[in-house]
Amino acid sequence: MTSRSCARERLATVSPMTAERVLIDATTLAALLAAARAAWPDELAGLLGGQRTHDACTIWAFEPCTTGSPHAFVVGAAEFAAAEARLRRAGHSFLGFVHSHPGGSPSPSRADLAAAWPDSLQVVLGGATPGELTARAFRVRRGAAQPLHLATKPPATTGAHR
Repeated sequence: MTSRSCARERLATVSPMTAERVLIDATTLAALLAAARAAWPDELAGLLGGQRTHDACTIWAFEPCTTGSPHAFVVGAAEFAAAEARLRRAGHSFLGFVHSHPGGSPSPSRADLAAAWPDSLQVVLGGATPGELTARAFRVRRGAAQPLHLATKPPATTGAHR
């Protein structure tokens, strides 16, 4: 099975991102930023896990993935399946993806928009230097990025993050 067909199959079982608000655990955000700084000048990519309600997605965890390319956001089918299984074992639902744009904007690129799963949550980290990285959240719908409100939540007392 190719990465593309596996992704299509998996897409059929993923709920669309409908919430307008995204909360991220402060510890998880710090871990994301640290991982992106450590990967610099290469891109960081990973899966986001947590819980989804009718009005918000709350990110409690992320699972880093090997991209297969230091300058592109591409996660293979086997890598996706393994990362999603780790999230589930930790008690989290798959929410979407995170990746970085080292030296660039924290917004989806044209390539990101073209490859994104419809209605998926995308958190993009970007900044001119590793110390200037910021995070922004988006839902990709019909090839366009719709910004979502991203707020930090106090650290969880339990939960897994990497």
